[in-house]
Amino acid sequence: MIKRQGWIVLGIASIALFGAGCTPDARQDLDSAGTNVKSATDKSVAAGAQAVDKANEKVAEAGKEAVDATKEAGAKAAEATKDAAQTTGELVGGAATKVAKGAEQVGAATVITPKVKTALAADKTIDASKLNVDTVEANKQVVIKGTVPSAAIKTKVSEVAKKALTEMNSPFTVVNQVTVTQ
Repeated sequence: MIKRQGWIVLGIASIALFGAGCTPDARQDLDSAGTNVKSATDKSVAAGAQAVDKANEKVAEAGKEAVDATKEAGAKAAEATKDAAQTTGELVGGAATKVAKGAEQVGAATVITPKVKTALAADKTIDASKLNVDTVEANKQVVIKGTVPSAAIKTKVSEVAKKALTEMNSPFTVVNQVTVTQ
């Protein structure tokens, strides 16, 4: 742009110098030519400025469209991430619940059975070596099998087992399948 203006100025100066030795009609023609060159230069500069403005508008519009598209894609990605997180949470939560229930059941057997056996062995009137204690998770029962010498001891086995479960705040019940040998 600066180069072009330099050539235009040089052209106008040449015309002016050339016009100094010319006739009045020739000078008028040269003045008119100079005016025309200036007018053409101004129009060229204005057209260039308009082209730059239009280009800037198009760049701004394209930038806005890109921002809008990016926002939309970001919103979709956020929604997909939220859905995936929710699904994952549900799957993990369901698995965690199942694991907790399984642990609770295994925990019940590993805690209840030894507690009841220990309580039976601690009672001096009961021969716990002849008794078998099983914890049935599905029915929430403690089943006691084996043999004892009397009905009174069979009743005592139930009482001791129930007391042990009560101390543990256990919802399990006692099923006494002990047989009396005498």
